[in-house]
Amino acid sequence: MSQTQMSIEQLLYTVDYAATQFISSGLTSVALNEVTSYLQADILREVSSELHRLQFVEFGISDASLVNLDYGWTFGNGGFQTLDEVQDRGQIFDYGGREAYSFWEKQNDTVHFVKKLPSVLNTKSPKGLLILEIPLKKFSDLISKQSRLGEVTILDLNYQPIASANAHGIDSGILDQLRQTASFPQGSLKAMSDGISHVVTYNRSAYNGWIYVSVISVREITGESRSIGWFTLFVCLTIIALTAAAAYWMSGRIYSPIRRIYEAALGVNRYEAEYRARDELDYIDNRLRQLSLNEAQMEEQIRQQHYQLKVFFAQRLFLRQITRDELQEKLKLYGLPHSWRWLSVLTLQIDTLEGTRYRDQDFDLLMFAIGNMVDELIPAGRWLNPISLDRSQVVVLLSDAPSEEEFRQELGAIAEKIKAHVAQYLNIEISIGISRPFRDLLHAPDAYEEGLAALQYRIRLGTGVILFIDEIEAKEQDPALYPRKEEKILLDAVRAGSREEARTALSEFIAEVLSREPSPQEYQLVLGELLAHLVELLHGTGRTVHQVFGEKSLFEHIISARTADETEKWLYAAVMEPLMEILDQHRFTQAVNITESVIQMIHAEYSSDLQLETCAARLNFHPVYVGRVFRKEAGCSFSEYLSKYRLMQAKSLLKETDMKISDIAGHLNYQSSATFIRYFRKMEGVTPGQYREQHALRD
Repeated sequence: MSQTQMSIEQLLYTVDYAATQFISSGLTSVALNEVTSYLQADILREVSSELHRLQFVEFGISDASLVNLDYGWTFGNGGFQTLDEVQDRGQIFDYGGREAYSFWEKQNDTVHFVKKLPSVLNTKSPKGLLILEIPLKKFSDLISKQSRLGEVTILDLNYQPIASANAHGIDSGILDQLRQTASFPQGSLKAMSDGISHVVTYNRSAYNGWIYVSVISVREITGESRSIGWFTLFVCLTIIALTAAAAYWMSGRIYSPIRRIYEAALGVNRYEAEYRARDELDYIDNRLRQLSLNEAQMEEQIRQQHYQLKVFFAQRLFLRQITRDELQEKLKLYGLPHSWRWLSVLTLQIDTLEGTRYRDQDFDLLMFAIGNMVDELIPAGRWLNPISLDRSQVVVLLSDAPSEEEFRQELGAIAEKIKAHVAQYLNIEISIGISRPFRDLLHAPDAYEEGLAALQYRIRLGTGVILFIDEIEAKEQDPALYPRKEEKILLDAVRAGSREEARTALSEFIAEVLSREPSPQEYQLVLGELLAHLVELLHGTGRTVHQVFGEKSLFEHIISARTADETEKWLYAAVMEPLMEILDQHRFTQAVNITESVIQMIHAEYSSDLQLETCAARLNFHPVYVGRVFRKEAGCSFSEYLSKYRLMQAKSLLKETDMKISDIAGHLNYQSSATFIRYFRKMEGVTPGQYREQHALRD
């Protein structure tokens, strides 16, 4: 039964949500306030399209109608009709006069879901209704799909059946017992039907008050229990048998490799009778102990792995762990060149894997492949083994070139060759940063830093470049580096929530910064300042930086970005888009709060000379803004709402009190009795005195 209730209430909630979305749309507000006849076809055509969208097959909605009580028309699958033409108009007026804002009710072979609109007005005097019809068969089908044991029936608030798995419905005797005992939200009882004992379980829905009832015979329960018992016994016996068979099979499988290891170990010492007399595990244990004793010999073999030791030496060199005293010793020990005229460090980095066939998890494998290419392309004796450092491939080049200029040409040729081979065989772009030439190998870490600094200029120069640090030293920069004008356009677009304008403004901002040829450090400072100004927009929204962007530092992303395009994509997706979402939500919440506050002021002070400017001043907003927000949320202007509410109070006073009409006019702050009488006749078609007489006669 619980599964059936969950399935049906999921349908009810979904229909309710879809209806709420429909009545909250601006189109519905326009239809209620502006459509007075079938001649306004453009609006009705759009309303028809929205009503048809509500009628999904999954919802089971057979008809959706929008009713305008103010102008007296209804519009649905049957087209546009005035309320005078509708046969069940009495039922429509009955729906409009009910207390509830929305409700479900069974009507013949369908269930009606009624929702009043707009929600901000008095529910007893709505402007319109949205009526959705769902056939009872939809609920019966859902019950049939979910029911496994027993018969499930749905009752409404008056204990009238809505749908049932049984075509005959629930037994009348059981229904009488439910009326007497089902005062609690849920429970169970025993009942007799056709001489058979049944267990009745019921649960009242907290959503709409429907009662879900499951009726199952005691005989069916006990029969099910016996079936489950036999099935459980069969499953247990099967598991025991399978476990025993698996244990027998696995013992043989486990012992088989032990036996093979024992025989292999025994083959080395086949004539050692003392070992052969022991069990296999004891013998294997002794052989492993002997292997452990040879650890010193294994370490000696590792030292003989010449290539790995040279790589380890290069790593220690770049980590500043090599002293001058051991430098020459290690060079000779590892067979590396120990004399040269010029040195330089090449730092290679993959620009991006975006748009290639590789993924991030392939990065280490690609760096290994690039290292192998460097090994093959640079002549032996001209380099120290390339190593990977912080997502870079680093190699020290040595040369006996007669002049620094010739050495620089040699470096450029080698860099071009490496770059071309990587592009040809791996189909990826790399950039290479080249340090200044130097002579002391212990200065290699400083040269590595120069190579990294050169690579930072990719932000301005693009990808797939070879960069000599001394050729791209930062020139004197324009002191007015920060583009204030472009920043203002960008921040205004973010505040307004205009996605396309914000994206365009960001591109123009970064293009303007790059046009002033900043150094990498200046570029990062400019983006850091922009980031700080963007984050400042969170002030007043009630959200913190950690709540919106998480724990990781935003400035780390700016520092780690390699290209301007990468920076722009990250700034928009990770910073500006979430920020605009928060600002949109804040504006919506602010608009709803303003509308609710103004309505509360009207309800409390309708008898005073209440003005829109007064309400706006109390809320600390401009009257034009408050008026625009109120009209959007309430569906009418401030003065219209105030007049309608005063009219509603006037009718109440005319019906329920003996106050003079002049006193009522003064109480409701009309300028004179004549003004009040003229407005009342315009809105109601009768004078206040005639209205009072009509209702006195009815009473």
